[in-house]
Amino acid sequence: MSQSLSFTFGRHERLKSDVLISQLYTQGKSISKYPLRITYLVHPPLYYTDSSVKVSINASKKGLRLAVKRNRMKRVLREIYRHHKHPLQNMLNRENCCLSIGIVYVGTHLSEYEPLERLYLKLQKRIIDAIAAERASDARMTSEAKEEVTGSKDVASDINKDITSVKDVASDINKDITGSKDVASDINKDITGSKNVASDIKEDITGSKNSGSGVKEDS
Repeated sequence: MSQSLSFTFGRHERLKSDVLISQLYTQGKSISKYPLRITYLVHPPLYYTDSSVKVSINASKKGLRLAVKRNRMKRVLREIYRHHKHPLQNMLNRENCCLSIGIVYVGTHLSEYEPLERLYLKLQKRIIDAIAAERASDARMTSEAKEEVTGSKDVASDINKDITSVKDVASDINKDITGSKDVASDINKDITGSKNVASDIKEDITGSKNSGSGVKEDS
């Protein structure tokens, strides 16, 4: 999601939806260093179509009871954010994701611009590094999962090849058995033929004997 380099803080960059704010503070991660607490929640690409990041800026009523003081600190935080938002937006564009972020001033006294700015920049850098590391970890896990699936497919392919090989061997064995049965059948036929020949020979011999006996009686 590309954005022109601008130091404005427009309405499209502000987190106003009560549903999204509730989601941010119930599902998001928080980092804090007095007097700032920042909560952020990473979203998939194009979760926000008009901006890569939407921001909510507030001051705690417990810390600053007077509305005029809370408004003062919110104005300071808005100025700090709009001047330093580009590293955050660039990271989101690079990682192809969106972000909800809540910046809350929890101090009990007013703070000057410069020390608060230095503190915010440190926290923002921690957020950028954390999101980049998390996205890199997700990418590695996805890559490893794909490799495991590919490995499983290779193993399955090898198993199928082994099964096919076993089937081929079994087919060859069946052919050998069938061939052996055919040979045994031929042998049985030969034996039967031999028995028939022997029977014929016996009949011939018997006939010859009978003929010899007849000759003797005539003489």
